[in-house]
Amino acid sequence: MKERTINVLITAIGGCGPGDQLLKTIKASTKTDFFIVGADNSRDVPQFNDVDQAVLLPRANDDKFISSLLKYCDKYNIDVVLSGNEAEIKVLDLYRSEFESRNIYLPICSSSVLDICLDKSETISFLKDNGFKYPKTIELETEKSLEEQVDFFPVVLKPAVGGGGSKDIYLAQNLNQLKTILGYLDEVYETSNFLVQEYVGSSDEEYTVGVLNDINGKFINSIAVKRDLSGILQRRVNQPNITSRTELGPELVVSTGVSHGLIGKFPQVTSQCEKLALALGSVGTINIQCRMMRGHMYVFEINPRFSGTTSLRAMVGYNEPELLIRQYFFNEQPAVNFEFKDAEIIRTLKETKLSGKSIDTLE
Repeated sequence: MKERTINVLITAIGGCGPGDQLLKTIKASTKTDFFIVGADNSRDVPQFNDVDQAVLLPRANDDKFISSLLKYCDKYNIDVVLSGNEAEIKVLDLYRSEFESRNIYLPICSSSVLDICLDKSETISFLKDNGFKYPKTIELETEKSLEEQVDFFPVVLKPAVGGGGSKDIYLAQNLNQLKTILGYLDEVYETSNFLVQEYVGSSDEEYTVGVLNDINGKFINSIAVKRDLSGILQRRVNQPNITSRTELGPELVVSTGVSHGLIGKFPQVTSQCEKLALALGSVGTINIQCRMMRGHMYVFEINPRFSGTTSLRAMVGYNEPELLIRQYFFNEQPAVNFEFKDAEIIRTLKETKLSGKSIDTLE
């Protein structure tokens, strides 16, 4: 008997973030028949060419976000909502019951995991309490004096909350640079706390690691991308290293949310990330941003969502959303540590002519 079609709504499919990756991954699925509703807050989205139905959806901070999303779910008999934007996840968490009452599968982490991972200060506290290595970090209110608090350089400055995809991340190699950046942030942000975090490791030892647990929280598999940070798409900041810390390499690089490079198991890294996911109690997928230094993993961020490398993983036989969806709807149990291929995958820019496809606006 032919399996039924799964109606999936994917949000934030524009740009090159997780939503775009989820769309590519669902379209690459080999075992499941999907009807794809693609959502974004902009009309000028090339990815609308690749969906069965395009819809306009307000931003997550809009009061109409949830009501509009639920109307689309009802209209198109949606079975699964895949969120492609980190800002949406906390909002979706508040309205889980609305999706549950409609029998819609919403594969996002538990509230407790979101509370830890979406607040970088809480992330650092979790890492400290559970014995994982992390860069030296202090939380800094912008108006406070710096001299007595920051005695280590170079540093990365980032918002304590938010900042997905390397948004609002800065690099300072000395106190004067840090003061200048902080002065700018004082003018831009009325009330924001920032983390000042030690820059650790060299840029050729940075990894994006995915740990996948099933819908019941049981371990399935892990995968890593050893990031190639040589291209302009992959570099948020790059500066010549003017500090005395030669072990960091000749250049200091802060990566963007656009990842590519060598994909594989990298057991020295993934084994440590599996322990972290176990301590966190994650369900579904999480992504760990880290660097290796002297054989140890230093974690600087945990993203409780599908990765910006989701489609790259699917290209080597590691299709996370399809595995979770098939377990949920068809009771298909994924094999633990299933095999996938090693590969080097590079991402580039692509030009697309907009098709002029009809877009549903609920009007």
